[in-house]
Amino acid sequence: MVANRGKFVVSLSFDNNEIIKFMRKIKFNKSVSYVFLTKDNMYISSDKISAQISYEKQNVLNITEKVMAVLLRKKAEDLGVDTSRIVVVLSEDYYLNKHTIKTFVKNENKEKRKPLRLKNVFSAGSDKERSVSEYSEFVYQGQYINDYSALPLLQNYFECTNVLEKRSDKYDNLISELESNDIFPMAVIPFTEFSAAWIDSHKEHQNSEQKYVINISQSTTTISVYNGVYLRKSKTISSGLDMIIEKISNRFNISFAKSRVLIEKYGFVFLPAKYVNFVIEIPVYDDIVISVELPDLSYVLRESMRDLFADLFQQIGNDLPESVGVFSSIEIPGITQLAHLLLNAEPVNLSFANLDFENTSRIVNVLLDEEIKSKEIVPVKTEPEPIQVEEEINMGFKEKITDLINSRIKPFLLEPEI
Repeated sequence: MVANRGKFVVSLSFDNNEIIKFMRKIKFNKSVSYVFLTKDNMYISSDKISAQISYEKQNVLNITEKVMAVLLRKKAEDLGVDTSRIVVVLSEDYYLNKHTIKTFVKNENKEKRKPLRLKNVFSAGSDKERSVSEYSEFVYQGQYINDYSALPLLQNYFECTNVLEKRSDKYDNLISELESNDIFPMAVIPFTEFSAAWIDSHKEHQNSEQKYVINISQSTTTISVYNGVYLRKSKTISSGLDMIIEKISNRFNISFAKSRVLIEKYGFVFLPAKYVNFVIEIPVYDDIVISVELPDLSYVLRESMRDLFADLFQQIGNDLPESVGVFSSIEIPGITQLAHLLLNAEPVNLSFANLDFENTSRIVNVLLDEEIKSKEIVPVKTEPEPIQVEEEINMGFKEKITDLINSRIKPFLLEPEI
């Protein structure tokens, strides 16, 4: 690692000592600020301030890398943030997932580097290395195996690898625009790895082998599957908040803007029967108002989320998760409770509102610790461990959600009158 104009350039070949030095440099360092850049929002967190900036509320209709850099420079000046002492966390729009399958023959037992690697998560903007993280798992006779030593000698096996890489167009363009505005990040971290470490920072989820992150943006939703903090696979569908807002708009005959306000203000509420007459009055024009019953709003939101989750898990080909985090580009009250009802899991609300400076520093340290571990060489075990097999899916995900609602949820929820 070398110093350059007040920033730290993380090289591809840096060793554990350099990682430790870097970790000490930013570990709970009160002079460091964290900047999250997504396609809908910007969030700045430091020891003194926390600020979320919505591009839409800034009247920015076409958010480009240039506009994003100028807006960050202006906000940093307004908030007194040192732009040479920031760590940038970038959304999945700036990265690509590459999945490959190769076949090999295990000819001998020998030392092998861990198949789970954070190769260059903490990279500087000027670092030209494209690869960020890598996850590999082995397939032998149709069964998934996480331990290389469990593979029998002289047998064919497949190695499935998922590599997260920087997108050369968007990523390089953003870094260029940031530097043109005198912004030189100490490091750049992908939000994909950060969100997995975010879940891992909660004690109740640390022992979960697989973690899921659902990222709901305006026009798309992405589901990512992790082994620890390592991205295993990811899928994106072209449906998101816009779809939910449209359904609410159609149901209550109100504008998209008012539908969004309803979601942000009320969200999902698990109402007992005594609140059946709770009504929201929405001004339309002059003395004209539209009445929206809160149970009806919760019902539409619930059904929309159920369809969204069903489509996601059918794409990813996995069963109901045990550990899941939900991130939304807008604040949705009750989204954690709703995800719990639909997924039968204890979700983590990955909301910027819950992300102060101390929590952010703790999450970054989880990644730093993991990157140190990923440099270790795994000794070969003489006795193979039992093969770990993934459970097969016996029924469709949408059917499972429906069964959950019918057996555990529906009797307690108020349905709209027909």
